[in-house]
Amino acid sequence: MDPTDDYRQINLANWNSRVPIHEHGYDLERFRDERKRQIVLRLANGLEEVNRRMIERFTENIDHIEDVLERVSSRADKAAAHGVDIAAVRSAIVSAESAIAAARAAITVQAGKTYPVNLTDESTARADVAAAKQALESDLKAVRALVQTARDAVHAAAVALAGIPRVDDYEVEPPTPTSTTTSTP
Repeated sequence: MDPTDDYRQINLANWNSRVPIHEHGYDLERFRDERKRQIVLRLANGLEEVNRRMIERFTENIDHIEDVLERVSSRADKAAAHGVDIAAVRSAIVSAESAIAAARAAITVQAGKTYPVNLTDESTARADVAAAKQALESDLKAVRALVQTARDAVHAAAVALAGIPRVDDYEVEPPTPTSTTTSTP
């Protein structure tokens, strides 16, 4: 089973557990206009859906970025096995790993956030929804910046690796199996 599938199942269960909050938590009975009531409920649920989709997207992006870093690291290992100095590449890889960890942590924190619309009364519903939307946008922007930083760090590691002449020509021999013989008495 792919680890991201497990994460997605946990994330989906988390979101599904929040649905009752949005269905009954906004005191919409105070609204005289049924149309406004439905719009506020739809917008509140929409904020949660946007957050869920963006978390999935960020998770997919960071998984891809991590795969690229693994390939860079593998190529660096091949060069190191042939005695090439890869200190600059190793430093860039460590920096990229740190940036990926920070982005993953931010994604996890973001997945736990909710954006309830704090309704005061019917006349301020628009401003109340806008405040929740602004909070979501601000938080997603911060996570997006960390994912971009991770991407840039992996790019820097790849560029450092590309600076090694003929790095793709190096091959590492697979370990040869050793045979053991046992004597039978």
